[in-house]
Amino acid sequence: MRLGRIIFMLALLATHHASAQSLLGRGTGFVLNDGGWVLTNAHVVDGCDSVAFAGLGSALEVVPDTVSDLAALRFAAAPAAPLALRDAPPRLAEPVHALGYPLTDVLSTAIRVTSGTVNAREGMNGDRRFFQFSAPVQPGNSGGPLIDAEGAVVGVVTARYLGDNAQNINFALAMSEVRAFLDHAGIDYDRAEAGAPADPGLVDRIAESTLLLDCLGAAPPLAIARAPTPAPAPVVTAPVAQMMRAPGFDVLGFDYRHHGDSTLAACEAECRADSQCAAYTFNTSNGYCFLKSDAAILMANDAAVGGYLPAYEGSLVRATLRVLGNSDSPGGDYSRLDGLDSPAAISPARSTAAAAPSPSSGPEAHAG
Repeated sequence: MRLGRIIFMLALLATHHASAQSLLGRGTGFVLNDGGWVLTNAHVVDGCDSVAFAGLGSALEVVPDTVSDLAALRFAAAPAAPLALRDAPPRLAEPVHALGYPLTDVLSTAIRVTSGTVNAREGMNGDRRFFQFSAPVQPGNSGGPLIDAEGAVVGVVTARYLGDNAQNINFALAMSEVRAFLDHAGIDYDRAEAGAPADPGLVDRIAESTLLLDCLGAAPPLAIARAPTPAPAPVVTAPVAQMMRAPGFDVLGFDYRHHGDSTLAACEAECRADSQCAAYTFNTSNGYCFLKSDAAILMANDAAVGGYLPAYEGSLVRATLRVLGNSDSPGGDYSRLDGLDSPAAISPARSTAAAAPSPSSGPEAHAG
């Protein structure tokens, strides 16, 4: 495991700078022990200058592990009772409940609870670190507890599958992975006792220990075109809190700005902070960030990670073509179209040409 401890130094000066920090994203976490430790996903805290919980301020310490996609946060105190982790693996068709804070920019900051069952004891491509469940989750659920009927944590909500025709295919990290991470980091946790008596207030009690986490940081500066004559300063809206991620897919839309020397976290943060940005594509091969004012098509591209606003979730077309960089497609050219952008060029191809289908595996997006 790749573990690192990040200590956030607290001083009076930090309070004065708090207003300069922007909300870059949100996720869910849950209380691990009475020492103030909280568990979440590593991607929830990726790129954050600080991680805060209302009433407790910022985390004093962060222990991330990018391999397992887990992170432990230490706050000044435990805001609620710790949740117990279950030793036994999940059973097929076992009822489970997901607690978290999905789509807070669209819904509200109230906790949401969904229910489903365990569908499989493994994740994508047979990955036994995960298991599949059917309780609906959305961006913002990442890092939240998946509990059994007795209130024990049986998994950590992590991702969902976004392939064509896929419905409600979600994944949680198994407790074996969670315990290995916590044991390696030397963080205490409670173990669930089997056969706990029925508790009518169970979900309400678990909800108190399930926290809304704010990822805070400095928003990237916006590139403002210089007018030939003085113009009023532009109005900058609040940054978008959450975006959908589609690893292995390029988002096709109008590129209004692009640059190199970027990272995935920086590219997404820049898009969130810009009111003009509806989507982005980050090229993993050369560190290029493409910001887009709209989003029309998702196209498979092994060297890309796409992101887009949740509002586009139902309207994006998943193309049956695949991007192959620096490659031509030899064949009989029956037509030549000039003056088209990429989405316009692909649309007639999908309706008139027999394009090769993309592989059956679709994008796997973080739940938050």
